[in-house]
Amino acid sequence: MPRADTEDPETTVPTCQLAGGKVPDARNDLPDHGANLTVFYDGTCGFCTRQASLIGRHLGETVRTVSTALPDAHHAWGLDPVRTSGEIIVRDSTGREWGGADAIARLLRESPRLAILGRAMTLPGIRQVAHLGYRGVARIRHRLARWS
Repeated sequence: MPRADTEDPETTVPTCQLAGGKVPDARNDLPDHGANLTVFYDGTCGFCTRQASLIGRHLGETVRTVSTALPDAHHAWGLDPVRTSGEIIVRDSTGREWGGADAIARLLRESPRLAILGRAMTLPGIRQVAHLGYRGVARIRHRLARWS
């Protein structure tokens, strides 16, 4: 059975990764497994899946990545399907959420090497440019899967 990180996004199986590579069912994976942040991404999008995998590898046990294409993922995590179809969502352990470019900035701030970039993305002016860039990439993300 193909995994979410295969070359062909049309044949991928959405996954959720916890520390140690465990791939749970969305219905049985309760929100508190020790990760500081949970990243919800479109598991039907090859580009999104590759980026979520990169996030998981780079940030390790501080994040959990969850494909919103998993059965019952929206119900199990209390997610809005319309919102998750258009942007990445990051939720911290208190329930606070960030979406789109703000979510990327939040993830960057979690990285020791990229934290300054994440903080810069929250500054006036830069934040607006980041949102424009995020929306542009989001519009063509399915085509970007070939190059990511």
